[in-house]
Order: sequence, then structure tokens, then C-alpha cells
Amino acid sequence: MPNKLWYLLVMVWLFFSSETKAQYNFDAIEKLWNITDLLRNDEMPEEALWKDLFNSKAYKLKRPEKNYTDQVKLSLVLAFMPSKQEILKENIKNNVLLQRASRFALLEPYLKRHILWIQENNLLDSMQLQADKLLPTALYNCYPEPVIYFRYLDYDASADAKGIFMDLLLSYDVDRYKAGVFGGHELFHYILAACEARRFSENIPPQHQAVMRIIRQLSEEGTADLIDKPFLLQTNSPLMTKTDFLKLHEGLATKKIIEINAALESLAADSATYTRLEAWERLIPVNAHIPGLFMAQTISEEGHIQELVLKINNPFQFFYLYNQAAMQVSTKPPRFSETAIAFLKHLEKQYWFSP
Repeated sequence: MPNKLWYLLVMVWLFFSSETKAQYNFDAIEKLWNITDLLRNDEMPEEALWKDLFNSKAYKLKRPEKNYTDQVKLSLVLAFMPSKQEILKENIKNNVLLQRASRFALLEPYLKRHILWIQENNLLDSMQLQADKLLPTALYNCYPEPVIYFRYLDYDASADAKGIFMDLLLSYDVDRYKAGVFGGHELFHYILAACEARRFSENIPPQHQAVMRIIRQLSEEGTADLIDKPFLLQTNSPLMTKTDFLKLHEGLATKKIIEINAALESLAADSATYTRLEAWERLIPVNAHIPGLFMAQTISEEGHIQELVLKINNPFQFFYLYNQAAMQVSTKPPRFSETAIAFLKHLEKQYWFSP
């Protein structure tokens, strides 16, 4: 079937389908395919088409850095344009963006079928099953149904109260392997945000704003990682980034707990070193997945997962439960010191609101 005809059938099916519960937004993908059709014909798209693409909600509501989108544009041009194939071959070996763009070009017909699969199988149902495993029943129905925005960008996903943002190539890889686990991770984030499940004082002083953000991020990412990482880090998982993630997780997790402990002790002593978010971001890699996953795994493996679920609205409990669980592990992983725990309890009392 010609590429254009298949694309038209996909778009017609999406428009007239009334069975779907979830709000799946493929607008950015539709605009991108209009661009890639031109590129395949060796035509350089007008800048207005790129601007329209990156102004679609999938990008606008969760806007990436312009420098990064410029790199994405270049990688797509090289991957799709016949006249650029020699340049592509010369540069693809050590360029992750070019490797992804090349896969996106190769898989385009399958990706168009994948958006049908997403709707036919109502992917949100699978996401909800996964997210609910780590949520108390009080949070099952407290949120409006999310819009799931699909785009091509960074082989990743993210979420906030505005919706869920999913890279289509990532969804193609992981949802055919274990439907809903990566999206379930993001739905978990969306629900906590949309339900305002974690409430903090609006008057946190500047010296504690960064550490409060990190406490929230570590606990939330670590817990959400229990949804997808047990599946996506398996040997036969198709996740393209699993090797790099595993290397960081296995090599840095316990080291980072020791460093976070030292940072908390430093703040407890009124040091200014970790009053800025940049210092924490240099300390904790991969958006706090390291060491968040290790901490969450320890909590789960030592039998404290239900306590974590019941106390999910309180991010400080993640640290307390980790310390409790770590004491039970024969290998004696690092724990947070009495000074660090006392400082966390001080922050909890000052800034966290119990529902």
C-alpha cells in the first residue's frame, strides 16, 4: 500500500473513532509526517512547517530547548533526504540522534500502524493497571482523564498536570514488549500532580527550595521506577537506553546515597553549598532515577512496599522507609545518618501538609 494512502487511512480512522476512552493527541506526529514526506522527495521543508510542528501542543506544553530541537531537525533531514545519505553514513556511528532518526525513517510504516494499535488496545487501560499498583485507592479516581501527547523528540516520556508526553518511537519499542509500563510510570506522575496529592507550604525559604524539590523528585521517580524498570531493564527488553541506565544504576547508586547524605548534613549545618538546584543536579544523575530506583527496590524487596503506597503523599517517608529497609539487608547498603534524618524531619514538619 502506498505510504500516502496508508497515512490517509490512519488519519481517517483516528478522526472517526468514537470508541476510544483516552484522549490521544497525534497532531505533532501528523505534522512531522507531512515534513518527512517532503524530505523523502529530497525537498527541504519551509521553516514555517518546522515552526508549526514545534508549536503544536505536544512540544509547546512541554517545550524542549531550541538548541535540542535544532539538532533533532538536522538529524531528520539527514535520515530522510536521499541526497544526504552519504553524510548520514559518515556521522551515524557515534551520534545517538542520527541513530534514532534513522530508525524512525526505517520504521515509519510500522509507526503508522502502531498508532492504530494504541487506540485499538486503548493503551491508557494498560497504563492505569500499572500505575494503580503503586497508588492508594483514594487516588484511583481523583483526576481528569489525561491527554496523551505523542511526538518524536528524545526517546523518553514525561508528565505533569497538563498531560502525558510520549515519544512515539519509544512507545513502539516498549509498549509492544510490555504494554503500559512506561506510560504507567508517567501516569503515576500525572496522577500525583493532577490530584495535588503532595502538598507543601507556599512559603519555603530560598535556602530550602532546592532540597525540597530533590526530596520530592527522588521519592517520586524512585517509586515510579518500580512500575517500568523491572521489565524494561531485562536482558531481552528492546529499550534502547537500558545499557547506559544499568551502568549508572549499578555503578553509582550507593555512592550517590552517601553523597546525598553528606549534602543533607551540610544543609543541617547551615552550609550554603546545596542551597542551589544546580548543585543538586550535578550531584544526582538522570533526573534522580539514580539512586531513586535503588532506594525503591530496597524498600520493596524488604517488604515495605505497602507502607510506601499508603504514605505516597508524603515524600519524606520514602527516605525513612529506605533507612528501615536498608537495616534489614545483609550487604549493609549505605543509610542516612541520624543528622540527615533529623534534618529531613525538620523539613517535613516545616513544609509538608498532611491531608
